[in-house]
Amino acid sequence: MSLKLNREQSDPLCCCEYINANGQRSHVLGFLCDCAELDDTVDRLFAGQSVPKSKVLEIWNVLEDRSRVPWWRGAQPVPLDVVVPWILVPLGLWLAQWNVYVLVVVHALMLPSLYIWYRLIWRFKPHNRFYTSWSVATTCVLFYVYEFEVVGFIALPKTISFWENLVLIGSGLLAIFFVKETRRRSLWVQKLGHPQRSERFCRICETSVVGRKHHCFWIGICISESNQRHFMGFLVSLCLTLVQYSLLSLTSVCQSYLVFYDLVLVPSDCAMVNDKFEGNPNLVWASGIHSGGIAILIFTMIVVKICR
Repeated sequence: MSLKLNREQSDPLCCCEYINANGQRSHVLGFLCDCAELDDTVDRLFAGQSVPKSKVLEIWNVLEDRSRVPWWRGAQPVPLDVVVPWILVPLGLWLAQWNVYVLVVVHALMLPSLYIWYRLIWRFKPHNRFYTSWSVATTCVLFYVYEFEVVGFIALPKTISFWENLVLIGSGLLAIFFVKETRRRSLWVQKLGHPQRSERFCRICETSVVGRKHHCFWIGICISESNQRHFMGFLVSLCLTLVQYSLLSLTSVCQSYLVFYDLVLVPSDCAMVNDKFEGNPNLVWASGIHSGGIAILIFTMIVVKICR
């Protein structure tokens, strides 16, 4: 019997097999088979008993271990904390384009869902990259909509002026510069030793950070005294980028008019679509609302930080 087990363990894995967290040989087709954690949770729910938060984390760990893609010499793991946002963000924006009611429902569920993830998963596994991946996925999806549906990267007529595009690209590049400086100064502070100054340990970065304020999980950086100004610069430039994106998207679809000495174009009536727009008006409108909502949240954060 032992000889048979040793032979099985020494056999090379096929493309759909892998060694699970318990050191056992498993197959990708057994994704939903023999999940004791899930069975126990369902039994508790049917019995009217409370489900411990640790049980949710156990289920997530099992899902992470079993999420595999076939590969040569064994199935490779799929990082769910990275992949899930890349599914939810485009799906949410695609659903939001159908009508106003769906858009409201999608955005009403988004913030509670992110908070539930924080309460159930992120607090116990702070090293996962869910929120950072969500930020990158949102940026890429909005950029795709802008380039292919608003600007007309390939076939659509160019409806955005040079200066409007310059403001958007300039503020976006400024946000990238500030986030890189924020990260660089964060790493620089972590390498220094200042025993005379206050240090706080970050369990996410797993190091002591001088003058630590908080850890921004959206960009995966510790905010401290040394990079707080750069972080504020990032928030301001990001807010300007999102506002400009929202204005360009909505004014491309909706009827609009000029304000501020005819310098800024703002939407006036979105009930009637602009006849000259040839992209997907529903998708562009939903992305404009989405970016505007994020800009409002970031602006609120900036005001709170300034008023403290």
